[in-house]
Amino acid sequence: MNVTWRVYTPYFELDPDGHAQELSFENNIVLPWCKLTNEDKAVLSWKEDDRNTGAFGTVRGVLMRKSSHGFTESLEGRLKLKKNGFALKRLHPLKPGGADEDEFKRLFQHEVKQLKRFSGHTERHLVLLLVSFEWKNDKHFLFPYADCTLSDYWERNQDAPPHDRHHMEWLSQQVYGLMKAVSKIHDGLVESDPGNGQMERRYGRHGDIRPDNILWFRTTDSELGILVLSDMGLSSFNSEVSKSYVSKTKVTAIPVCHPPECVVKGGKVNRTFDVWSLGCVFLEIIAWSLGGLEYLQEFRGERATPSMRGWKELVFYEVGQRSGERGQNIYSVKVKPQVIDVSTIILMRRTQLTKGLQWISKMHGHEDCTPFMHDVLDTIGIEMLTVLSDGVKRTTSDLLADQFQAFNEKPKGGYYTRPTPDLSRSPLQNPEVEVGLDFDSYELSNGIHFAKHHGRLLQPPTRQELSDTSG
Repeated sequence: MNVTWRVYTPYFELDPDGHAQELSFENNIVLPWCKLTNEDKAVLSWKEDDRNTGAFGTVRGVLMRKSSHGFTESLEGRLKLKKNGFALKRLHPLKPGGADEDEFKRLFQHEVKQLKRFSGHTERHLVLLLVSFEWKNDKHFLFPYADCTLSDYWERNQDAPPHDRHHMEWLSQQVYGLMKAVSKIHDGLVESDPGNGQMERRYGRHGDIRPDNILWFRTTDSELGILVLSDMGLSSFNSEVSKSYVSKTKVTAIPVCHPPECVVKGGKVNRTFDVWSLGCVFLEIIAWSLGGLEYLQEFRGERATPSMRGWKELVFYEVGQRSGERGQNIYSVKVKPQVIDVSTIILMRRTQLTKGLQWISKMHGHEDCTPFMHDVLDTIGIEMLTVLSDGVKRTTSDLLADQFQAFNEKPKGGYYTRPTPDLSRSPLQNPEVEVGLDFDSYELSNGIHFAKHHGRLLQPPTRQELSDTSG
C-alpha cells in the first residue's frame, strides 16, 4: 500500500496595512527554513547553527526561499537591505517558579504590540518585525538578519573611518537616524483605549539602548550600510496621564549606558532615560570615529572606575559621598570626571597642555576633530549627559532630533572633513546632585566605594518636576 504524507508549510507575509501578522501553528507544521549551502554560508557570513542567547530569548539565523514569503518588496525595495537571511528570535520558555502561562502570554503580546507600533515601515532606523508566531508552545519573532551589532562592527573595523566627505556624511546620517528613531518611539501613536474606546496618544520608551542593541545591515544604496535600533523588549507605552515616569524596578539594570536615576531611592525613569543612553552611545561612536577601536578602548579603560557595588564599572556617572553639618552621610551623583572634569579644563586653558584631559575635552582637542564632531560633542555634554536636578532636565528627543537634522543638513565639505581641534568647546559645568540611594535594590559587596564629592551641591528634582509630563 502506498502512503502519501501531506506536509503543510506556511507562507509568511505582512498584512494589507504593512504590519506584521500574529500567527499560531499546529505542531505538525513544517516551517519553511532552508538548509544552507556552502555558498549561502559564505554570502551570509554565518553558520546554520549560529545563535545568540540573551536575557529574554535566543536568536539564530534562518533562510527562506522567496517563494515562501512576501517580504521582498519591503526588505529590498523600501529598506534597501542587501542580505536575504532572517533572524528568528525564540523567547525563553517558562521557568519553574516564574511567571505563569497567562503572564507569559501577556508579555509576549506586549512585545508584539511594541514592535508593530514602531518598525522599519515608520522609520528606517528602527528594526522591522516581519511576523510573530506560536509553534510547539514556543513564541517566535522573525526579523531581517543583520550582519552584526554596533559592538561587533567596531571589532571588525578597528581603524578609524577615513575622514572624507563620504564617510563623515554617513556618520552624520546614522546619528541623526538613531536620534529620530528614538524620537519616533517617544512621540507615540494615537490609539483606541481598550477600556473606554476613546482615542488617546500612547507614549513609549525603549529602555535598553546600548551598542549591542544597535544593528548594522548591509544595504544596496550604500556600501557603508545602516545602523538600526533593535530589541524593543523593555519598551513601555503609557497614556498621556502616566507617560513620564515609571518605577526603575521595571527597567533592567543596564551595563554602561543606564542613567543615574537607576540608583536613586524612589527613582523614576521617564523617556529621557533613553536620551542619556543614546548620549553614551554617541560619545563612543565619536571616540571610534576619531581613533578607532584602540582609542575607544582607551576611553573605556579610563572610565572603568570603582562603583558603590565594589567593582569597576563603565557607567558614565559616579556616586559620591560627603559629610553633612551633623556628621551624616550625604550622597550625590555627577557625570564621571573621566568624561567631564571642569578643573582640568580650566587648567588646560591656562597652560594649553592637553595631557591628562578628560574625554569630551580630549576629543574636542583631537587633531582630527571636525566642526560636525564638535557640534555632536557639545550636544552630548550639555544636553544629553545631564544629571537631573531641581529645575534642570535633559533635552527631549524631539528637539534633539531637530538639532541632529540641522547638523545633517549643514553645507557639505569642510563641516565634515576639516580638522579644527578646539579645546575651548569643552563643557564648563559638571554639577553634583544630592540623592538618596536605593541600597536595597542592588547587591553591595564589602568593598563598597564612593567617590569624594566636595563641589557645590544641587538639589534633586522636586515632586512637581517628577510628575511633569514634558520629559
